[in-house]
Amino acid sequence: MSNNWVLVTGGNRGIGYEVCRNLVQSGRRVLLCSRDAQAGQEAAADIARRTGRPDACVSLQLDTSSQDSIAALTDTVRQSYDQRVGVLINNAAIYQSGWTPEEFDTFKRTNYLGPVALARQLAPHMTEGGRIVNVSSGFGQQSQLSPAYQRAIWGANDLDSLAANVQFIPDDPIGSSIVPCYKVTKNMLCRATQLLANSPELRGRGVTCNACDPGWVRTRMGGSSATGTVEKGASSLLWLIQHPEPSPNAGFFQYGRPISW
Repeated sequence: MSNNWVLVTGGNRGIGYEVCRNLVQSGRRVLLCSRDAQAGQEAAADIARRTGRPDACVSLQLDTSSQDSIAALTDTVRQSYDQRVGVLINNAAIYQSGWTPEEFDTFKRTNYLGPVALARQLAPHMTEGGRIVNVSSGFGQQSQLSPAYQRAIWGANDLDSLAANVQFIPDDPIGSSIVPCYKVTKNMLCRATQLLANSPELRGRGVTCNACDPGWVRTRMGGSSATGTVEKGASSLLWLIQHPEPSPNAGFFQYGRPISW
């Protein structure tokens, strides 16, 4: 698998960039995806300059909140990298406060619907025995949710019902907590990880699916007060990418250790 490509969403900065840089430095080849095409090109060029491997990091445009953008990326992979993507890293996400129907919809499209659609559409074009890593958070654990959202998310038995059942609840107590939309959608991604890992579409190709928590990291998203370094956060993802066969499946990990859902 080490000769195949690793596709990383949100690869132009923060943890995504560090994962791309580390992989290219260690001899892997990376498809660096970014919503801002120019930012992605600049990040890929910087990685090429730092590693001396100009052909090992290719930038691609992807907006995970757009199903059209996901379909276009899938078509690019099918045409140019079919059966040569060994790992998909669903890293791109948004993070902010607010509890309105509009914000909830944006978070749901970006942090849940996008990554799940990308995983399902790319899986047929990945190598057999490939890996999907969904980047979640400590905020993605069940303990962060209200009872109503716990039931809606963790009681869902398939991806379609998960998407349909989880709707905006205006007066839910989670709305008065910190980053409520982020908590809900990262929990959705964690539950989707379990469902994807056991789905026929992935199991039939031997593709594993796990989630990871990079911790609170000093990035533009995490802020300057965060306690962890970008390198430390990236290590959570890299552990799953580089884990010897057989890969774990349907798990939630932080720095190589299982954590509770």
